[in-house]
Amino acid sequence: MKDAVTVGEIALKPEQAQPNKLVAHSNRNPVEYRKCPDCDQFMARENFARRSGVIVDSCMQHGKWFDEEELVRILTWVQAGGMIKSAQANLTAEQDKLRQAKRRLANAKEQASYTYTSGNDLRVDAAITLFSTLFR
Repeated sequence: MKDAVTVGEIALKPEQAQPNKLVAHSNRNPVEYRKCPDCDQFMARENFARRSGVIVDSCMQHGKWFDEEELVRILTWVQAGGMIKSAQANLTAEQDKLRQAKRRLANAKEQASYTYTSGNDLRVDAAITLFSTLFR
């Protein structure tokens, strides 16, 4: 592509840029980046509720903007229980992260519990581990 800016598999064609949108072509489908109607800045594209499969335009300052077919698809997805399933999946993912963080904290506490007590009750578990590893 002559005079195209390539990012990964996507090639941006400046000659196809219109006042309100920028078209990026990949090997599959063209992708349109549109400008926010309020601030005239290009918007990000994101999967609505992370799991809907509906890609919407999103402005950092002014929120989400829907095309007509996107709104219909989102409403259908919501009526089919998509928001509830998405919320449950997000909750499960956050619970998994919390469990992992608790495990890391417990491991850190266990490692820190190895203490060397002298007259000053110093915690020198790292030094003890290092020396025992070096002088085995």
